[in-house]
Amino acid sequence: MAKDDKIFEKEFNGFNKKQVNEYLENLVVQYEGMIQSKDKACEELQKTCEDLRAKYEALSASYISLQEEKAKVANALINAEATAQSILEQAKKDAVEERKALEAQAEVQRSVIVDRNRLLRNMRIDVDQMFEELKENIQVSLQNILGRVEADCTCFQESLDLLTEKYQAEPLPAAESEAAQDNTNGNREESSSAETECVCS
Repeated sequence: MAKDDKIFEKEFNGFNKKQVNEYLENLVVQYEGMIQSKDKACEELQKTCEDLRAKYEALSASYISLQEEKAKVANALINAEATAQSILEQAKKDAVEERKALEAQAEVQRSVIVDRNRLLRNMRIDVDQMFEELKENIQVSLQNILGRVEADCTCFQESLDLLTEKYQAEPLPAAESEAAQDNTNGNREESSSAETECVCS
């Protein structure tokens, strides 16, 4: 109730004291109620403020922890990226070295193969040449052998003819003549057989 709304009755000596006292008591009660309400509201606000402060502190601590975790994660990512880059660079270097080593081995193997092919080709040429020389030598040897055999056969035939002429020129008794004739025929057969063997040889 506002002060301007209250109207006190007048008495002989002034305002009615009873009404004034009642009004003041009512004001005291109203003000006390208002003060209690405000105190209660202040207590609630204080509690809310404390709760908010506690939540703020908790959030601040969580935020700081999150920032620390974020920094750790960022550092871990940076270290992981650096490690991955280092591993990649090392892998590239190893691959280059391995490639060089393989190319060197391939070149060595290629040289070995070329040398072996050249050696085999030279060996084949030498073998072919040796075979041709052996073939020529065998042919020459066969011709020489055949020549000697023919010469021996000719010489033998000439010697046989001389012996035949020699014994035919001398007169022999009838028995000796027949034996000589048989010997001559036998020699001629042997000569013919020898000539046949020479020709076959």
